[in-house]
Amino acid sequence: MDKKTCMLERFSNFGIGIVLLLIGILFGIISFAFMPVIGLFIAIPVFLLGVAFLGAGRSKACTLITERTRKITTF
Repeated sequence: MDKKTCMLERFSNFGIGIVLLLIGILFGIISFAFMPVIGLFIAIPVFLLGVAFLGAGRSKACTLITERTRKITTF
């Protein structure tokens, strides 16, 4: 694993989180109009999953790589 892979991991987690948040909000809006109970059973977990992806931490390998490269580049 290298530093470029770690950056891609961070961007993919952020991108997936944003998409899931938007889908959750969309399902929430639709659920109030068409199917209130069933729609909320879909909207709430998708919204929470989006929040989980946005708050996801780095993998252990990426944390080690970042710490190692930070020590090398710091003077």
